[in-house]
Amino acid sequence: MANRAKLPKGVKRITYLYRVKPPAYREPPAQPVKPEEPPAQGVVITHIHYQGQVFRTQADEFIEIANQGPTPVDLSGWWVSAGHIGQNFFFPPQTIIKPQQRLRIYTDEIHPESGGFSFGSKRALWNDKGDVGLLFDKTGAEIARWAYGAKVATPPR
Repeated sequence: MANRAKLPKGVKRITYLYRVKPPAYREPPAQPVKPEEPPAQGVVITHIHYQGQVFRTQADEFIEIANQGPTPVDLSGWWVSAGHIGQNFFFPPQTIIKPQQRLRIYTDEIHPESGGFSFGSKRALWNDKGDVGLLFDKTGAEIARWAYGAKVATPPR
């Protein structure tokens, strides 16, 4: 145990204990690597539902991506960013999006009919006044961007 400084008479030491939950995300690679294959054509962000109805947490917010191309795309290792550190969702291995298919990633709900994906966040991710959603492939290359409200003028990275 570390040495503690002696406190003045009448002053009590308060110790705060925090329960730390392991993060359900990984941070993107520091340096994007050169793509091994050309970026998938047709995978886009189609919508961000940013005004959830669930009180306080807005767990029903979501970002929707779609494959508008003619071939299936393997999303293994791809990730979605809600624009801030720690607000990333990584697609698990063997996640395939078929042509014309749409997938949703909810703030903190699971909907199997739209892919069953969730950020697992206990607080709202999407700012009601404006925000930006980003989709990256497994190499770290930005594939798609969707901005709304005050963030519409946000320049690409």
